[in-house]
Amino acid sequence: MKRSFIPLTLCISLSAHASYFQTYCTDAETTTRWASGHSENFVSVTSRKWLEGERIERQLIFSSNEVLVETASKQEVDNQFERFCKEGQDWGYATWNKKTLVKSKISLTNGEAFEDNVVNVNDEGKIEGYFFCEEKGNSRIMCTE
Repeated sequence: MKRSFIPLTLCISLSAHASYFQTYCTDAETTTRWASGHSENFVSVTSRKWLEGERIERQLIFSSNEVLVETASKQEVDNQFERFCKEGQDWGYATWNKKTLVKSKISLTNGEAFEDNVVNVNDEGKIEGYFFCEEKGNSRIMCTE
């Protein structure tokens, strides 16, 4: 049993390939941003107020489980996809970089409103608008002719 287990483990580990996926989105002013994927998961909003004629801004950062991002519509702007296969191989890998324009609504999951000083917050205490998103990733693929 041990003899067959070692070659099987070696074969599986040599053929393993981890995929990667990451999305970053921002509004035009970069006052609201979010990330989701393997590297980062957060939502960042900007609180802005005026004190004695001076603009004071601070970033409020929430974890992905504190904020709900609902997508109403999505329009693809650009999509780049590349496959990397060597002649004679059954498997290769692919990378992609997709850009989309997304209409979304962002709200706190605890039902509370964002504070009044948060940029672009509506009367319901939510942030709604258009966001530019960039999605990057790679994965293992089958190489077919």
